Amino acid sequence: METLTTEIQSVLSRLWQVVFQPWTLYQIFILTASYLVARLISRKFEPQLETWLRQIKLSPGLLRVFAALVRRLEWILFSVFTGTAYLVIVNTTWPSRAFFIKLGFALAIAWLFIAVASRILHSRALSNIVAILAWIIVALNITGTFSLAWSLIYWVSAVLFRSYTKMGSQTFHHLWTTQAG
Repeated sequence: METLTTEIQSVLSRLWQVVFQPWTLYQIFILTASYLVARLISRKFEPQLETWLRQIKLSPGLLRVFAALVRRLEWILFSVFTGTAYLVIVNTTWPSRAFFIKLGFALAIAWLFIAVASRILHSRALSNIVAILAWIIVALNITGTFSLAWSLIYWVSAVLFRSYTKMGSQTFHHLWTTQAG
């Protein structure tokens, strides 16, 4: 128990040192400001763009894609702002000082692509399932935890399979011996 407490304190201390670095705080501020500005702009222009889009006579499939893009204007703008911030920081200082901005940009682009691509499907339930599964896989991959998650899933399935087959063979043996006797 004492080693667990010491380990937790060590992890929290390292986390505190990482989070409260000046450049980490700058990145958190840049990400927050990018999101808030993108949200304000999208709230102002999204209704106007939707009205304009409804007046266009295009194929329903193409309109569906454009409508999905307009409804994601906030994330499009956030991606533009974070991508620009990343390029500015990388070209003026060390690339490590833009780690969280790069991560936010990659996750925003992935979310944008998945959200628009999944909305092409006509079934809302299927669209949501595809979006959730794709987002989980992409987010795990971008954050570098996909192989860890896959190993964990594999381990859990192996444990469950072993207990299931053990239980199944015992049940089969029990049925066989009661039928035979």
